[in-house]
Amino acid sequence: PPARERVPPPATTARGRYEQLIATIYGELDCQALWIHRKHASDVAKFIGAPNPEATEVARKHADKVVDVLADELGRSGGEYLLGSQFSAADILLV
Repeated sequence: PPARERVPPPATTARGRYEQLIATIYGELDCQALWIHRKHASDVAKFIGAPNPEATEVARKHADKVVDVLADELGRSGGEYLLGSQFSAADILLV
């Protein structure tokens, strides 16, 4: 679909759901889980300080929880995409 169709129209229920999904993917999965894991368990750690296995484990557990929530959302969507039958930018952001 054209790019304008990857984001639901403003002031719709689909747009509200879309906003919730992208906030969860970006804020909870990417920033809170994946970045913390990368920061403390990869080569990046040597540039910012020592690796932190405890932070890595907490980040991994958090990522698992968020992925479970998103999988549940996908199951409740009634389709093959996060917004049901509508492929959206939220699906792109998740992968």
